[in-house]
Amino acid sequence: MELIHLAISDITFQPSTETENYKESIVRLKDSITEQGLLHPITVRPPTDGKYQLASGEKRLVVIKSLGHTTIPCMVRAVEPGEPEELTHIHENLMRFNLPWYEQCELERKLHTLRIEQHGQGKPGKKTGWSLRDTAAELSMSFGVLSEDIRIAEIVASDPNLRKIGDKKTARRMIFTALKQLSQEAEAGMDVPDDFEINKIYLGSSEEVIKSFPQNTFHACITDPPWMKFKDDKYTSDEFTLSVFEQIYRVLTLDSFLFAFVSVDDFYMYRKELPKFGFTVQQIPNIWVKEGSLTRGKRTWEYERNYEPILVAVKGSPALTSTMLSSVYSCKIVVPMKMVHPNEKPEGVITKIIKDCTYEGALIIDPFAGSGVVCEAARKSGRRFVGIERSKDHYSKIVKRLEVKK
Repeated sequence: MELIHLAISDITFQPSTETENYKESIVRLKDSITEQGLLHPITVRPPTDGKYQLASGEKRLVVIKSLGHTTIPCMVRAVEPGEPEELTHIHENLMRFNLPWYEQCELERKLHTLRIEQHGQGKPGKKTGWSLRDTAAELSMSFGVLSEDIRIAEIVASDPNLRKIGDKKTARRMIFTALKQLSQEAEAGMDVPDDFEINKIYLGSSEEVIKSFPQNTFHACITDPPWMKFKDDKYTSDEFTLSVFEQIYRVLTLDSFLFAFVSVDDFYMYRKELPKFGFTVQQIPNIWVKEGSLTRGKRTWEYERNYEPILVAVKGSPALTSTMLSSVYSCKIVVPMKMVHPNEKPEGVITKIIKDCTYEGALIIDPFAGSGVVCEAARKSGRRFVGIERSKDHYSKIVKRLEVKK
């Protein structure tokens, strides 16, 4: 297509009906063009009888004319015999500099589909019909990139939640990792049994309960395990605590996350031990800044502490849901009179972690459920959950909090 500047008087078009929505959009567009200029040229057909016929961009033409301009930048695009008018709009939208990644993939897929409808399906070794290479040539892009974009568009069409991914690079990595995982699970016959219950709290030892779960089931583990040292001895770790994470590795899907609230001493222990089970551990912890709390140092020269480390580990090589995510979470503590567990974490920081590492519909496990906050935050965020708690007292409180089946 050719870009030229045309006199507005040389362009003809059939005005649309001026509905209220039309008038409102004209006002908004006028404000935008006045502030930023015309960022996107209109599209016209080659001239007949000395006049160009508007193909796309009526509102932009109307606004530019109302602002007193006499010329406007245009893309001149001829129409092939039998070509759908929709193709013009697709080409024009693909030229937008601020086009969301999923719209780009969807438009490329739509253009390819329309071309096949127009010319027929191309066949290997024959010059008849329309092939993916023809679409790639029309869009001046590589065959491989276009093929991948169309596959992404097909997957996004089946799961619109994927549009929430911030950029195409992350989307590609997440989508094709998921496809690889599904393929591996299908080959191994790793279907979740019908009697495996989700959105449920299990009572018992985490190590034993998790053994009954199938491998490659959960998309993330977010938990607050017992610490090696804690103010109340009954909430400290024991000989079984570390071995729980060996089972967690088994039941996590390929390319999944583990987040664990830990003490400083625990962080260095887990950083050394978790790789033995297969995890890759982030070398420095994330930090939860505990708004409204200060823990006094043991000695007069020690600073007061208002944070907790969060260990981040992965199985495989997953991607976070967005780029440029801070490793520091600032959130108010749960005030003591509202706690149902002495080491309860605030729902806000849990929700942030959940949204950093999973999408709606994901299945999250917390093997040390404690207050049940991970399960509650997962449910409110549109995720599914499984929690395990060995204390009957805390188990009952979680069930009451969530009102789930025992």
